[in-house]
Amino acid sequence: MKKSSSSSSSSSSSSSSSSLVLNNNLTCDVCVCIVRSISHRLTWQAYHRLGDIHDFFDYLAKTYPDICSVEIIGYSLQKRPLKILNNFFKYLTYFLLPSPHPKNKRISNGRASNPSIWIDGGMHAREWISPAAVTYIANQIVEGWDDLPLHMRDINWYVHPVANPDGYEYSHTTDRLWRKNMRSHGRQCPGVDLNRNFGYKWGGRGTSANPCSQTYRGTKAFSEPEAFYISKFISSFPKETFKAYLSFHCYGQYILYPWGYDYLDTADMADLDLVARQAGTSIAKSSGVKYTVGASANTLYPAAGGSDDWAKGIAEIKYSYTIEMGDTGRYGFILPAHYIESNGKDAYTVVDTITRAITMGKNSRRRHCTATDSGLLTCNSALNASEFSLNLPSVPRTVLYEKSFGVKCRSHTRGNSLPTFN
Repeated sequence: MKKSSSSSSSSSSSSSSSSLVLNNNLTCDVCVCIVRSISHRLTWQAYHRLGDIHDFFDYLAKTYPDICSVEIIGYSLQKRPLKILNNFFKYLTYFLLPSPHPKNKRISNGRASNPSIWIDGGMHAREWISPAAVTYIANQIVEGWDDLPLHMRDINWYVHPVANPDGYEYSHTTDRLWRKNMRSHGRQCPGVDLNRNFGYKWGGRGTSANPCSQTYRGTKAFSEPEAFYISKFISSFPKETFKAYLSFHCYGQYILYPWGYDYLDTADMADLDLVARQAGTSIAKSSGVKYTVGASANTLYPAAGGSDDWAKGIAEIKYSYTIEMGDTGRYGFILPAHYIESNGKDAYTVVDTITRAITMGKNSRRRHCTATDSGLLTCNSALNASEFSLNLPSVPRTVLYEKSFGVKCRSHTRGNSLPTFN
């Protein structure tokens, strides 16, 4: 096409040109269409190499130059860049700034006071569905910005789709079931399990000191740059900045929360469990897929040095979860590509549900309401019927919320009917 254009006659050039310049608006539309069709190769019908994922990031920056940019937060052992999607002006990655034009896409409303959410994937190399699902989430947020609900726009997003780029590439070129990074030990057993290398309760249950083990923890906490740079980036923010840490893995269909290092519950386990179960219920309603919910050690197995435990225990991020994507074992790590989109939708549902819980708390204040023996609710406000109906039948005293704009709650008889709100 390029060769033909350079050697073409003026008449053919003029014909080609006229097809693009019928009017100014058409020229713009055609150009945008062409750029979007050739700028990246990423789809959600196939698994992609690291280069395609990075090209997708570049596509976002080129397509939305006034609102998108890219930052490298560090480098892997083999010097591959660790790229993340970001929307906050101070730490530019792929961020979308406020615009005077309301129709322009933004990944955030630009307020520094927004709660922040970190999402990562690809920590274990062979879990290809993880980067695919995380890039699906990023695409839904950026490309679908105009149609997003308010709670998804009142967030500063940080998305890291391939936390283990060296291992991910190795799983494509050499060993499809490779799990660890590519740390050399001067022997035939390279690699450290990045999800045993984080600095909270490092070296405990479910880890190994043997470099040949799949769960080799490394020589010390954060010995691996891929884990270290995640912790460094998150720790560079004031505490309370991040409200959720979400790490996508596979497989098994679990939504897991700390602790993973031992058979113990966090002090706010009820909160974590409630939101996780809401996410599981939402997935079941939207796709029919069942996710099991629980604390990591109790539900799956103990594993010290995990990223979610570090996020909860050191970074003090309240809603810290590991999400094990599908399936439940038929294909396991070798999940066919035609399952990408359905898993991406389920992953997005998890993110949407957790985000709703976070923004709900940000714009609300807690109130304690008592359901009397006669069935009357003695509070005068609540968040919404879904929260009310979820909590009230199981406990006589429940914590409800009051929106900043005020939502009145009528006295209502307890029974099969749901409460009503003004």
